[in-house]
Amino acid sequence: MGQGPSSASAAAAAGAPRAVTPLTTDPAHVVIAWRKYTAAERALLHHILTAATQHPRPAALALPVVQLPVLVQAALRNEYGIGADATSVPLAALLSVLPRDPTTGDAAVPDDLPVTAGELESTVNVGLCSRGVVEIAPGVGSLRAANVLQLCCNAITKLPPHVGYLTHLTVLSVAKNHLTELPVQLGHLSSLVELDVSRNRLTSLPASLARLTQLHVLRADHNLIPALPSQLGRITSLVVLDVAYNPLRALPAELLALSNLRKLRVRGCPLMPVRRPGENPAEAGAGEGDADAGAAGNDPPAAAAPAAAAAQNAANPTANAAADGDAPPAPAAPATPRAEPHAGPGARRAAAPRCRGWARYPRP
Repeated sequence: MGQGPSSASAAAAAGAPRAVTPLTTDPAHVVIAWRKYTAAERALLHHILTAATQHPRPAALALPVVQLPVLVQAALRNEYGIGADATSVPLAALLSVLPRDPTTGDAAVPDDLPVTAGELESTVNVGLCSRGVVEIAPGVGSLRAANVLQLCCNAITKLPPHVGYLTHLTVLSVAKNHLTELPVQLGHLSSLVELDVSRNRLTSLPASLARLTQLHVLRADHNLIPALPSQLGRITSLVVLDVAYNPLRALPAELLALSNLRKLRVRGCPLMPVRRPGENPAEAGAGEGDADAGAAGNDPPAAAAPAAAAAQNAANPTANAAADGDAPPAPAAPATPRAEPHAGPGARRAAAPRCRGWARYPRP
């Protein structure tokens, strides 16, 4: 194999960069994402590299193949006929299917592990929630048949523009990640019904979302968005708009055009008070920063903007209470409301709920 014990141990200690030789040369294994190793996977791979430094080197290792990374299992099965139920594997076979350090050529444990299309349980309903995903690869654009793409509860910092090829998507969730921006190519997802980008670090929403003429649910709560694009007023199909807990000071008047809007959440936003005709100025400013108003069954804080007042039918406090609560738009499957703490302009962001893995609400 041309691998010295010292170089193998050095690779194991330092780890290899991501640009390593793929674990398999099968062209069908398109890389969809990159994820962190699980503790069990990393322990097994380091055990293999440590065995390679022993003198004499053992001929085989007793280890559970089923706990190895999926691509390592596939390479062992395809190249050596070793199945996942095997408990003893030749060391030479193990070393031959591990990734390689590009500088030394030795077997190594890279920082991240590729997730391929072959690992997915389904290429139609794609679920990668809570998988330690740190990056979405351009290969995600190959999932042309996908209807649902769930990427919530990971550590993703950026979405590649290639997601724009997934024109059959109806649900896209990237909630609870580390996103700071969204690609404008999201506007190409013409079939999208639900988009969840909540609990990230977004500072804006792309104006291209206006092209999503089928969108019913847009969730962008718990971000860092100071202003909404006026183009959101063109998404007349929108039923639910959740922008709670953002540093919003006002809502665009174009939201008045959202004739189908049934739920608008602005709780926790430091919206500027707007005085209604005939209202006492003292009363108009009394609700500024009152994040508990929606929970108590009153209007959104001080009629945040004419758009919010019209969209929520401000004349009906009971309707407003439902609109600012957590009840889903579909009455057939009501969700249990979450208790949210009081939050004003300077308050700490509410604690994130446990990731539920799939879309939180049924499609309207």
